[in-house]
Amino acid sequence: MASRLIAALFCALILVGGGTARADDSARQKLFIELYEVMRYDSVLAQMTNTLGASIESALRQKFPNIDRETLKDVRAVVEETYADLKPQMVKFSGTFIVQNFTEDDIKIMIAFYKTPTGQKALTLMPKMMQEMMGWLTPAMQTLQTELKGKLRERLKSRGYEL
Repeated sequence: MASRLIAALFCALILVGGGTARADDSARQKLFIELYEVMRYDSVLAQMTNTLGASIESALRQKFPNIDRETLKDVRAVVEETYADLKPQMVKFSGTFIVQNFTEDDIKIMIAFYKTPTGQKALTLMPKMMQEMMGWLTPAMQTLQTELKGKLRERLKSRGYEL
């Protein structure tokens, strides 16, 4: 029910927000609402919030090994409140992006795909893949940045510049 309310709010914002929505966008906006529901976008946002909360909690546990559960619970609450404030903006951005970049047929095809068992499996597994990728990517990026800085320093030095 909340997802329908957010989707309806999004649609209203698009339709009213400047009066520039074209008539052909209206059908795509309605399809976005269906896509939003089929993709369980609310649960994707909840997973993002949970992943960020877990990451922050892990960092805090490393920095403060004796941190108490109540403090961690409070931190999670702050993350959830902050993401809750961001959610309508994310929905609006997603809807605007979909409407501007996909045809009506494209959106119908996406809806049809996400209704299939494979589409539902993708919706379940892709956030997990992203979470695992972030766990791998963070240290990989730190290593890459160190390597890149060294290579740039070397290359620039050969041209007379100091980093």
